[in-house]
Amino acid sequence: MPKLSLALIFTAILLPAVSVHAEVKGVVPGTEAYGVANDASAISRVVNFKIGTRDYKIVSLDSKLNGDVTMTTLLFVGEENMGVGGAAGYEAAFVLSPTEMVGSFKSVAVLRGQISVTMYSVEGKVIQANYSYDSKNKNLVEKP
Repeated sequence: MPKLSLALIFTAILLPAVSVHAEVKGVVPGTEAYGVANDASAISRVVNFKIGTRDYKIVSLDSKLNGDVTMTTLLFVGEENMGVGGAAGYEAAFVLSPTEMVGSFKSVAVLRGQISVTMYSVEGKVIQANYSYDSKNKNLVEKP
């Protein structure tokens, strides 16, 4: 019996590794993939985070909402325990920038169960704001 076990181990060690080849294709203009690539090329940043049982996603991208020197930043809120984006969709979405006062998004953190967002004002000054999502009214509430 020990000889058989050693033979199996020896054979397993000597077997060549199976290589997997994934075919990568270029995007061809005029195809559906080309449209998706064009949309995706406008995205500059994606941040996913979770607070409790709810998932959040911040997406910064170039869009018709912003001018030449800023980016559009959206906050997506997922349904409870469902994720956010893709097949999960989202429960609510909010434009963080640009607004009359906010020029662009800098970063996000979760502090004390709140969404803590750092942004740049239109004048380029750093702005800090803390928010909580009110699922009953589906709105974003600024916290002190």
